[in-house]
Amino acid sequence: VGSAAGRLAGMQQAIAANAALLDSIARASREQSAAIDEVTTAVRQMDEMTQHNAALVEETNAAIEQTEAQASELDRVVAIFTIDEQPAARVEPAAAPAKGIRGLQEKVKQAARSYLSRGNAAVKEDWSEF
Repeated sequence: VGSAAGRLAGMQQAIAANAALLDSIARASREQSAAIDEVTTAVRQMDEMTQHNAALVEETNAAIEQTEAQASELDRVVAIFTIDEQPAARVEPAAAPAKGIRGLQEKVKQAARSYLSRGNAAVKEDWSEF
């Protein structure tokens, strides 16, 4: 009987230790879940900011093109005037932007459209496996 009581006491201690370990594991799992939620939120915010920045790049490129056209028109209009009876300077047509810039602008536009249409795959992934 004494031996059985000793074994039962040992089993109770082992059960208490297992319960403490399981509680620790559950707490760590909750902490990991909260951390994953924070990472998901951060990724979503970065995705939104990237899309916003891509839209701003497109708007900036459009404004640059419009400004270039307005500057050329202003040069043409100002060339009509003379100062101190000197003949007006000969107006040269505005040089077209370098092909490299046009190509780069087009690549940026394509990348922005591609990104905006496909979104961020990391946000769509299922994080539950963690």
